[in-house]
Amino acid sequence: MLLFISYVILLLVDGTKTDETNTETDLALDKPASSSSHIIHPPQAVNDGNTGTTWGSNSCFAVQLADYDPWWQMDLQVKVKVTKVKVTARSECCPERLHDFSIDVYQEQPSNSAPKVCYFYSGSVSNPGETVTVTCSRPVTGRFVRISGKNKLNPEDVLQMCDVQVFGVAISTHFDSCASLVQYKQQHSTKTPLKTISEGIDNTAACAAACERSESCTGFSIRHLPATVCELLQGEISPSLQADVTWDSYVYQGCFSVCE
Repeated sequence: MLLFISYVILLLVDGTKTDETNTETDLALDKPASSSSHIIHPPQAVNDGNTGTTWGSNSCFAVQLADYDPWWQMDLQVKVKVTKVKVTARSECCPERLHDFSIDVYQEQPSNSAPKVCYFYSGSVSNPGETVTVTCSRPVTGRFVRISGKNKLNPEDVLQMCDVQVFGVAISTHFDSCASLVQYKQQHSTKTPLKTISEGIDNTAACAAACERSESCTGFSIRHLPATVCELLQGEISPSLQADVTWDSYVYQGCFSVCE
């Protein structure tokens, strides 16, 4: 039987946490990416942490010549209030191919939801390797960020870029103001833990507190005997649960959509 543990979270965690040098966190780094088409380098080349700006550096992406409705997108995997996006052009050739593009944010897969416009960039990038910082006309909340080319100038013109970074506030499900923890007794997740904690955790509340402090944590599994072990989990958890008498699992369940 499911046990609901409800409580109110009074503070939202800012996804753009800063370190001592006030460096912003790129929420797009290593997130799943896809595209309408691609040439040689996969969509993931744009946000894999390789900041090279030449085709030979394997960090640039381009769609196929015959693609007349080009787009590139990433799944941020959590709901994010997007405030700005940085897009970098290729340096040794054709920076002007980065032109007239729209940046849109979607709550769900773009095929199932309507776009929210972050910004429409009009004109072309003229400087080789230039990084364009686009601030959203207004912050928009969603999970998927898509960059779409809107004006194919000639048959040789393609949507092309070498790096994309996304900044904003990551909003985890368990920070909804009426979120609940759902308990699954004697069940253990088979997912690879986000983090395993075996020291300083001696009860369920302590494990839950550790999960709350992590933006990516969507639930946890805890074992009490012979020693307490807390496994923080991320993503979809319920399908991964399997019977195990030595463990209990808890999954955050949101109850409303974040207001714009």
